[in-house]
Amino acid sequence: MKGRPRPWLATSAGDLTPPNLVERFGMPNADITSRVRNLLGQKFGRLLVVEFIGSRKTGAKTHRAWWRCSCDCGGTHDVRASHLLSGESKSCGCLSKATHGLSAGSLGGRAHLSYTRWANMIQRCENTNNPRYASYGGRGIKVCARWRNSFEAFLEDMGHCPSPGMSIDRINNDGDYEPENCKWATASEQQLNQRRRKAGAPS
Repeated sequence: MKGRPRPWLATSAGDLTPPNLVERFGMPNADITSRVRNLLGQKFGRLLVVEFIGSRKTGAKTHRAWWRCSCDCGGTHDVRASHLLSGESKSCGCLSKATHGLSAGSLGGRAHLSYTRWANMIQRCENTNNPRYASYGGRGIKVCARWRNSFEAFLEDMGHCPSPGMSIDRINNDGDYEPENCKWATASEQQLNQRRRKAGAPS
């Protein structure tokens, strides 16, 4: 009995063109080589890209690249490349499960707002495709392990975001995202703090 074809492990751009590519995906080797962006080894939220699965036809003439990812929770998840690059997919689904209870009942939208602030913090520090990465992860700014691995720990230290007009402010602009260096602040408060830091005045 013929075994089921297995996806190949992409270790370089050249590995994205196995001999049976045309048969498996109905696409010329040269075409997929020029169109597939190699995401192997990149991290998107909780997802680490570990394997290129192939291109799946989503329309009459449209092929989409799919990648297999390993999640921080230990699970695996097959994701479309565009969903990784846009930030739409950040986990195997474990983040939604972890925040489901927090989003219900008396907490209302506060949990969702706090979760969005937490997720965006990680994205701008770790996702090289995030528009704000250069000002955060690109400068070496990191999220402490306690917060990076647990939304609940982040809530325990920071509490819920008080209002939609507030976000996470780092007291030391060159410091990491960690309990002793962060507070909730409005955009105007953050701008004032930045001016004080530049002037060398106490914040």
